[in-house]
Amino acid sequence: AKLFELEKENKVVLQEIRKTEKEIYHLENESENQRQFCADLEAQLWNLNTSNLQLQYAIQQEEEKYLKLLSEYDKYRKKILAHKEVTNQVESRNPIMMQLEEKMLMLKELKIKKEELMADLMNPEGNITKQVQV
Repeated sequence: AKLFELEKENKVVLQEIRKTEKEIYHLENESENQRQFCADLEAQLWNLNTSNLQLQYAIQQEEEKYLKLLSEYDKYRKKILAHKEVTNQVESRNPIMMQLEEKMLMLKELKIKKEELMADLMNPEGNITKQVQV
């Protein structure tokens, strides 16, 4: 009877050992999977960092290009404004332009005088109306 009990206990212990071995195997397998997952994540992280550095470098180059173009445009704009100013000065010294300015001033004065005369004609007490009646 003791031998039977010992064999029975031996079977139970062997089953527990097998069960524990299976658990250890599964835990080792899971641990290896986790290590592999971490290694994959680390590789992705390195790839992302590399891409990030490349993008930062590309952005820096584009900003430098933009600033250079902006500087060149500013020089061009200043050159055009200076040229326009010189052209305006030359044109204003031209006798034809001077005559044109005089005629434009005369035209403004005549328009003002016309408006005054029209207003005076509409007014029965105006100077022009009195002069015509006399």
